[in-house]
Amino acid sequence: MLKNKWIKSIVWVIGLIILVMILLKLDRLCLRYFGFSMPYAWIGGAFAIILLICAKRATSQGLKLAFIYIAIVPICVVISEGVFYYKIQNKKDILIQPHKILGYALAPAVSEKGKLIVDDKVIYDIVYTHNENALRLTPNNNTNSRTCLNIYGGSFVYGSGVGDSETITAYLQNNLPQYNVKNFGIGAAGAHQMLARLEFDLDSKELGQCDENIFIYEAIPHHIYRAKGVFKGPKYENINGEIIYQGTFSDEEQAVFWRKDDDTEKNKIIENKPRQSFIQRMASTLKKTKDQLAESYTREYFFPLIKPGSKSKDLLQNEVYEKGFASNLDRVKLNISQDHIYFDIIRKINKILKEKYNAKLYVIYWDYDMHAQFLDKYDKVIQTTLKNDGIPFYTISEIIGDDYKEDLERVKNGDFEHFKYRISRWDTHPNALANEKIAEFIATQIKNGTIKPSRLHNPNTTHDDPNKKGQE
Repeated sequence: MLKNKWIKSIVWVIGLIILVMILLKLDRLCLRYFGFSMPYAWIGGAFAIILLICAKRATSQGLKLAFIYIAIVPICVVISEGVFYYKIQNKKDILIQPHKILGYALAPAVSEKGKLIVDDKVIYDIVYTHNENALRLTPNNNTNSRTCLNIYGGSFVYGSGVGDSETITAYLQNNLPQYNVKNFGIGAAGAHQMLARLEFDLDSKELGQCDENIFIYEAIPHHIYRAKGVFKGPKYENINGEIIYQGTFSDEEQAVFWRKDDDTEKNKIIENKPRQSFIQRMASTLKKTKDQLAESYTREYFFPLIKPGSKSKDLLQNEVYEKGFASNLDRVKLNISQDHIYFDIIRKINKILKEKYNAKLYVIYWDYDMHAQFLDKYDKVIQTTLKNDGIPFYTISEIIGDDYKEDLERVKNGDFEHFKYRISRWDTHPNALANEKIAEFIATQIKNGTIKPSRLHNPNTTHDDPNKKGQE
């Protein structure tokens, strides 16, 4: 009799272990295909069902109540994990909010820390601050001035990886205290965001403060891909010669730029991956199980752990680092010509600036850019097209000089550790020194009259009511 009880107990324990392993496998599949993982919710839900079934089958009232009361615990675990998963996810992206025209935009009046640690070395530890109109804060901004210097672009303008006082607009404000300097940068944005913001008067609350304007767009070669949908953003098409807004890029349109050749990748995996022994497979499974069970959203919400940072060997497994440094992918080979939609967008921006603000567009162009895998491949067509269109532009190699080009040459030669104008190989955005150099150059061009502010035709009627529009 005792022997049978022991056998039953062992069978139950083995059965529960197998059940937990199956549930964790389902959780990993959810993470792979649906993007979320809640191991304790799966386990809690399964145990609650088992206990409630036991309660239903119990022969005595006392045993029935005992099973029901015990089932309350895993039910509470499921509810708790679900609630705190939702709360934590909402806290993760406080700097960004959905936007019906742009797809996404900066959130207003927020401040958030940004930190990157690799191999126990702090790459940066900074704070991002947004003003009430959802612009990256420019410290000591001269808000009383109605002469505005408006800088548009992506993360290079926004200042990814640098503090509020180290952005290009912060240095411009220091050099030009008589100006009201505005940072319209958004991470992963490009010329198409600038066009949508101007076309739909999304920045009217900020631009409504200006009687005179200078508009500068800071461009990188990857903006060509963004205009075609590599990231979420406004979609423009050339329809019978007109550049027309067509909503935002769908997930399917973005996926084209990220998809690998499945057959090629599968063959690589089959060829390169050695067969594992049973012990190795078990060890791998146990490690995955341990990592999963370390994730509890309830614990993380109330007792967040101080994360040790990233390991370089792990980062190098990520496709963004497949060249050895952080760079946007180059999987889709685009045929870039002077009638590409990207250049049509820039032409329309220039046209709108003339019509609405009596202003011209100036471009700062990051030639020799290592922030994308194709490096300097599109430099010639971009510069030639801007020149042919009569749009004044300045290249970073012109602004900074030959030692800027040497950064790229070092990369081409396999040296990823000695950057003068990038944050790090792990984050190839411009560092504070690069922003300072560019700001000094722009300030000099403004002071000597090469770049001039333009006065509105009628300052009182050019802008729509800022209370009706602005960042939505």
